[in-house]
Amino acid sequence: MVNFLLGLSLLHSCVAPSTVTTVSTTAETKKTIPEYYNEKEVLMTDKVYKDNIKTVICHSSLSEISAPVIAMNTDEFITIRFDDLDNNVKTYNYSILHCNADWTPSGLLEIEYLDGYFQGNITEYDYSFNTLLPYINYKFDFPNSNTRVILPGNYVVFVYENNDKDDPVLTRRIMIYQPKANVSYTYKRSDDPEERNYKQEIDFSVFTNNLTLNDGFRDLNVCILQNYRWDNALTKLEPKYVRGTELVYNLEEPQTFPGLNEFRHINLGSTTIKGSRMFYLGHDSTLYNCMLLRDEKRSYKKYITYGDINGRFKINRDGTDDEHTRADYMWVTFNVDQNTEVREGEIYLFGLFTDWEIKPEYKLNFNSELGVYMTTIKMKQGNYDYMYVMSPKNKNTIDHSFIEGSHFDTENQYSILVYYRDIKRNTDLLVGYQDFNNANRR
Repeated sequence: MVNFLLGLSLLHSCVAPSTVTTVSTTAETKKTIPEYYNEKEVLMTDKVYKDNIKTVICHSSLSEISAPVIAMNTDEFITIRFDDLDNNVKTYNYSILHCNADWTPSGLLEIEYLDGYFQGNITEYDYSFNTLLPYINYKFDFPNSNTRVILPGNYVVFVYENNDKDDPVLTRRIMIYQPKANVSYTYKRSDDPEERNYKQEIDFSVFTNNLTLNDGFRDLNVCILQNYRWDNALTKLEPKYVRGTELVYNLEEPQTFPGLNEFRHINLGSTTIKGSRMFYLGHDSTLYNCMLLRDEKRSYKKYITYGDINGRFKINRDGTDDEHTRADYMWVTFNVDQNTEVREGEIYLFGLFTDWEIKPEYKLNFNSELGVYMTTIKMKQGNYDYMYVMSPKNKNTIDHSFIEGSHFDTENQYSILVYYRDIKRNTDLLVGYQDFNNANRR
């Protein structure tokens, strides 16, 4: 009954979806944007530069919720998709840039890491079908019959329009590895007694096999990702000691990860049947409208295990054979308990669908009458994982535990990446990759 009354209040108090406006770029508005957010600078990261581009998807050929990581010289490939809401066909192109382990450009010439064409045209596209909001879905795979990679490492894919590289549309990070080093690992609680219930520690060894190392502490650059995120990656890890061809890494504070909490999840697959987390589902002449039930604050609640997809999302519309062109867009209203306004920072939605970044369009506003933070955003139909994070003022950090809490028991996906410093080329090559789920190692 409480959720029903709250839903009625929210339905009347939130901004009507048809009147939602985008975040302006005035000086006054920019004061509320985190310092590390820059809407114009072209970065070596996952970023969208055009308002008409939505729902960028980047994954390996393994599955639609896999990370964009593939082995070199195999049949594996990376798929990139995106929607253009302008709904008129455009000429989109892409190019590939090799980067070092820290995602700075390596400075190599394209001929040194690519075989074939250095630039590609995106010729595969389809119009949306039977949707209230029309769009065009573009898709391309890499590597492909026109271009293949001859050097392992980090790569940034640039998509731009009309062959104009100075006017980017989007960028995506991908990784291509050549398995020359092996990795073994163990998963355990943090050694710090005060953190052992909240943090997760990964200890591991790297076996260099036939790699020639002059200095095991300098020739390798090793990092660990949690749920394929780069915003909280542990980088530039050094071995504790070297034993023959084995480099042993035993991490200590602060080189551990917060356990986080299981991600919240919504299913937007139906336009006629309300899902378990929906209070309201309907539409007007322009777009579907969905209001979610109020989310509870979990910072002081006990851990409860349930399945998630570790912050990722998958496009889906029930009863269709091509979800990428038949899934519609809808206004989705999120709201989460918070009795008082947070003075020390701002509250944001967070997940792969936000590119693992704090972005102004995903900021929630406080409703003092209802005691909730809330926002309405445009999302494509599908299955989404998400969480609420707090971005402290004047800091380049985010606080996951403020609303969600953190637990050692939480299931997370971890990836260990091993980079070898090629002295001749003066760049980092990705020579080892180990992916695992900590739930399978207890």
